[in-house]
Amino acid sequence: MKYLPPIVIIKSLFLLIFGRVRFIKESVEQKVTVNGQDYEIFRHAVLKKNKNPQGVFCVWFHTRMAYKKTIILSYFTMFGFIGFPGWFSKKWLIDKKTGDLGGIYEFETIEDAKKYQNSYAMEFSKWRSEKGRFNTCVFTKQKFPYQNMITKK
Repeated sequence: MKYLPPIVIIKSLFLLIFGRVRFIKESVEQKVTVNGQDYEIFRHAVLKKNKNPQGVFCVWFHTRMAYKKTIILSYFTMFGFIGFPGWFSKKWLIDKKTGDLGGIYEFETIEDAKKYQNSYAMEFSKWRSEKGRFNTCVFTKQKFPYQNMITKK
C-alpha cells in the first residue's frame, strides 16, 4: 500500500465506518510515567486484528496551541494515521500540568514504525510544535523501555 495522505485518509474512514477500530475506554485516565514526567491517557484506539505488533513509535511534544484545542484537533488528525500501513494502536497522552503531549503507537513491524516516524503526519506534528520540544523514537516491542509504565486511575 502507498503512503499517500489521501489513500491513508480513505482507508482510515473505512476502518472507522466499518467498526474495525475499537476505542478502549478503560485506559482513559490511567497514569503513565515516562522519564520522570507524569502523563494521563486521554484516548486509546486499537485496530481489531489478530496480530502481535512488533514496532513501537513514540512522540513527545508541546504544541503552540492550548492543549485542550490540541485534544479536539486530535479527533481529526487520527484520519492521518489509522489507515497508515501497519498501524495497530495508539495511546494519546497529556501532562495537564505542563501541557506536554505524547503518543505511543504500535505497528505490525519496526519498519512500519520507522516509516511513520518519517511521514507527513510527523512533519505536521513537528510543524505545530514549539521549537525544540518535539522528539520521536522507535523501538522493537521487546526493547520498548516503558513496558510497565501504566498504573491504574
